[in-house]
Amino acid sequence: MTKYWYVIRTTELVDRNSTQYIGTSLHSPTEIAEALARREGILLDDLTHVSMGGETKKYSDEWEPHPDKIILNPQHITSILPLKENWQEYSGSWEASLLSRVEDFFKGIKG
Repeated sequence: MTKYWYVIRTTELVDRNSTQYIGTSLHSPTEIAEALARREGILLDDLTHVSMGGETKKYSDEWEPHPDKIILNPQHITSILPLKENWQEYSGSWEASLLSRVEDFFKGIKG
């Protein structure tokens, strides 16, 4: 059974910022769009928290006893971004890129 990864942004505010949820659904992007058109809730499983440094952690590991699933009200969804199946693998390249930029910055300071 294929799982699709999504980032779903909502109107829910935390510290004046809209909230986003990262998780999986058994529904394809087309099926998600059809469910939204019917005003049906969207179930996300495998909720994942991503830190500023790109580290991933399951919601249930981060905030016990929070389960790692949520049903989102379609009236509060502002955007849905499908992710690549292996999106977690990109954090390594992001970290390497950031490290490279920091090293270049310090090289520039040294002259």
